[in-house]
Parts: sequence; C-alpha cells; structure tokens
Amino acid sequence: MNYLYANRPSYEDFAPGRALCHAPGMTNFPARLAEELMGRCLRFLGRRVNVVLYDPLCGVGSLLAVAALTHAPALARVRGTDADPSAVLVAQKNMALLAPGGLEDRARALSEMGERFGRPSYEEAEQAARRLKELLPGAGIPAEAFAADAFRLPDDGFRADVILT
Repeated sequence: MNYLYANRPSYEDFAPGRALCHAPGMTNFPARLAEELMGRCLRFLGRRVNVVLYDPLCGVGSLLAVAALTHAPALARVRGTDADPSAVLVAQKNMALLAPGGLEDRARALSEMGERFGRPSYEEAEQAARRLKELLPGAGIPAEAFAADAFRLPDDGFRADVILT
C-alpha cells in the first residue's frame, strides 16, 4: 500500500507507553496505519471539518487517539466503546489526553515518574507528550470511551461521520 496521508519521519511519539497509555496483554494499533486510514476516511467523506469519529471496538483507544491527534483540525468529537471494561479503563485515559491540558497532565506525570524512578525513558516519554500536545487545538477534542456492546448502544442521539475500527 502506498501511504498518502501518513508520511511523518517518525512515529515514535505515538508508541504505546510513551505519551499514550497501554496495558499488558492489550492490543495497540499501528500509528502510521491509523493516520493513513483516517486520512482516507476523510477523503472519502469529502469533509475535513466538524467530523465525528467513532470506534465501536476501541480496545485501549490507541486507534482513536492516534487518528484524533494526527487529524485534530478535522474532528469535532471522538467516541469509543468496547465490551471489555478493563480495556475501556485504558481507553478513557487515552481519550483524556485529547482534552484541554490532557497531554500536559500526562507530561507532568511522566516527569514525576522519571524523577521518582530515575529512568531516562520517562523523560523521553514526557517530551513525546509535549510534542503531541502541539498537534491539538487549544480547546482539545471532546472525547469519551465507555463499556458497551456494539450491537446494543445507548439511544442518545449520537451519530458518527466516520466509523473506524
């Protein structure tokens, strides 16, 4: 596949456990592929503003977080659901990164862990969070994740423009 939208020199900042949260045994989505798929979805949609993104099988939310960070100007809202409550707990942390101050809070927490444990990897992760913060608008992106069966979603009026899973 030729990548049309995902041509960053590096995707290290998106790696699980750097700025994005992860959990042992949980699957993460390749960052470059997430950016590419979202770019293709936006092209197909024919719109790059006020887009609502949904992942009905979001797991830990890595696909949603990367798609949102790499295409932030296009997005109005992000939602993820998953039947696994333990995965959703991690997804909620990743969705919180999209809120105003979310990545700054993550950077501070990583800095504190670096001081506490004396590991250079925390400083690298802190810097990754600060770089990713630059991708978001100041107001962030409204985002949520909750446990739900994709076939029995709440009837709350939610409508997605893009379903990416």
